[in-house]
Amino acid sequence: MRFDDRNILSFDSTWVDYRGKERHGLNLNGSYANGDARDKYVSASIGPDRRMRENPASSQWTILGRMLMYGKEASNRKQEIDRQHYTIPNQRPKDKHFEKI
Repeated sequence: MRFDDRNILSFDSTWVDYRGKERHGLNLNGSYANGDARDKYVSASIGPDRRMRENPASSQWTILGRMLMYGKEASNRKQEIDRQHYTIPNQRPKDKHFEKI
């Protein structure tokens, strides 16, 4: 995920850090994402009311699952807001399925 501050949070089962060492799990700009940095960016992607309250030794798949699930919810909310404000991409008055909501 790319954030407004130009940082990139990525979840990869296997990745290589800037030293060329093989790593696993969350990474932020090519380094481990842990502690406050992990909480900040994961909370930003799933919402501040859903902060990570897990043991650091917990499964990385739990974090990925939450990010994907809440990311989909956020996408659905954005689409609904776009519909309410008539700003859905690629939907113009000439489209045969266009109608005001």
